Amino acid sequence: MRRGSVYRSEDLGRLGGDDAIAFAHLGIRTVYDLRTADERAARPDRLPAGTATVMLDVLRGSTDASPAQLMAILEDPRLAARAFGDGGGAAMFERKYREF
Repeated sequence: MRRGSVYRSEDLGRLGGDDAIAFAHLGIRTVYDLRTADERAARPDRLPAGTATVMLDVLRGSTDASPAQLMAILEDPRLAARAFGDGGGAAMFERKYREF
């Protein structure tokens, strides 16, 4: 892949000011959003005019959307211990990456 042809970000909901100017100068024409509908609703992207968005919810139809719920899981110590204890975290992420 040619350097500078693909960029990755968690979300672009805080894009503004100098960062928005820098983003616009990158010449990005399309953003492929892999987040769930709930994630997009909670933190909608702030993109420059003319930037297209393609929604690709990689967890749609998943029976285990744990990666998308990671922050909620981590806020509850009992839930976190149940989800991630005894190698559960590594196993969950391995399953999800294979599913992606």
